[in-house]
Order: sequence, then structure tokens, then C-alpha cells
Amino acid sequence: MKKLLQLIVITVLFSTSIYAGGFQTGTQNARAMGMGNSFVGMVPDASAIYFNPAGLTNFKGFNMVMGTTLIMPSVDFTGPTPLTTTTTTVERTFTPINFYAAYSMDNGLSFGIGVNNPYGLGSEWPETWIGKRLAQKTELRTFYVTPTIAYKVNEYFSVGGGFSYIASDVQFVQVIDIPVLAAGLPAVPNVKVNLEADGDPAIAWNLGLLFKPTDWASFGFSFRSEA
Repeated sequence: MKKLLQLIVITVLFSTSIYAGGFQTGTQNARAMGMGNSFVGMVPDASAIYFNPAGLTNFKGFNMVMGTTLIMPSVDFTGPTPLTTTTTTVERTFTPINFYAAYSMDNGLSFGIGVNNPYGLGSEWPETWIGKRLAQKTELRTFYVTPTIAYKVNEYFSVGGGFSYIASDVQFVQVIDIPVLAAGLPAVPNVKVNLEADGDPAIAWNLGLLFKPTDWASFGFSFRSEA
């Protein structure tokens, strides 16, 4: 029975998350990346602000982690007919950041702040791309500032939560053909439309629970609201 319990715990702790977000950057902590982002139940440092705020009670004193990731996406497109040549996206570089600082006191109370870019990528195709009328360039950028607090209820159970101030902007470039609007006015092909928008500041919140029944097993729950 004990071996079965250990197998279940290992399976839960090392299972990876599945996200439906093409613009999400899961690069919030180097150690977490090396563990498949299986950090909700065992986060050992200030990056708990992102993964599970209750995890801020896992350490004592001051803790700070920071980093960035170099992302250089590349996509090739080949059409269904032999006449369609292969097109490669324009070279782009994205450097999402992450910064987390927290302090855990002896009375069980912990607090911290995080600054990161959990969403923000893009794609850009050359002007010769056959699909430019669908989208030639798409880019999303977000900036989160998240103050967080956590409390260790007892030696087994902790709870935490925080609020995120979110700033964002988006760009969308598309090529369209303007048809004849009136007699005597010719159609205008290949008109580039550039749409840029800054989103209104948004507020979101997150909640985390941490249960640690033994020294070798811990279970975490994390929830993020929509913004």
C-alpha cells in the first residue's frame, strides 16, 4: 500500500500542465522549466508568486529569483500545390522577463511581489507570403505586477493569494484588397492595414493552497482568474 501511495504521489508531482494559449510563455523560472513546470505542489522559492502563492511559506527570510528567456520562433509554410513555394517567418526575438522577491517571517506570514510577462509572443511573415491576407504580423505584449501574501496555518497547510495589475498592447497587420466603391473609382489591391491598440489596465487575482502531510510529499492547488 505504501509503494502504491508513493507511485501515485510521484505521478501527480511530475505530471506536466496542458495550456491552450499560443501566446503564453511558460518560462517563469529556470528550475521549474527543467521540471516541466511541475512546481505547484513543491515550489521552493519566491517564484511561488506565479506558480502557487501558498508556497511562499516554504522558506524562511528573504528570497529573490529573476531571469529572462531568449525565444526565437521560426515557422515554415508550404502550400498544398507545387506552385506554392515555401515561406519562412521573419526572424524575431522575444525576451520575456521574470522577477520575484519575497520575505517569510517566523510567525507564518509571508509577502512578496512579482513582475513578469506570462503572455507575449508574435509572428511576422514576409510581404510575399501567400497568406498575407489572413495575417502578416501578429504580436501581443503583457506586463504583470503581482503583490502577494501567504500564511502558514499549521505545519501541514498553507494558503496564499495575490492581485495582478496588468498592462497590455497588441498589433495586427493584414493585407486587403479594396474593391470598386463607386463608378469611376478603381479597385486598390494590396493595401496594408496596421491595427495597434493599448488595452485598458486590468486586474486579476490568484489563489493557492498547499498541503504537506509528510517531508517527502506535498500537494498544491493554484487558481488564476480571468482579466
